[in-house]
Amino acid sequence: MKFVLASLIAPIATVILPLTALAELKTQVVEYKQGDTVLEGYLAYDDAVKIKRPGVMVVHEWMGATM
Repeated sequence: MKFVLASLIAPIATVILPLTALAELKTQVVEYKQGDTVLEGYLAYDDAVKIKRPGVMVVHEWMGATM
């Protein structure tokens, strides 16, 4: 079963992985305000895709990374 799965995934990956390398990633710093405080965010996107897409917002704890 593992051999069959691996033999199916390898050809698919060989086709898909080179295509993902064609995407051009654009990045920019975005300023926004919370009250009187000016903050910075970071935006990364592929400008070749023109349709609306979902985004991901990462919000850190106010005390920093903790475990």
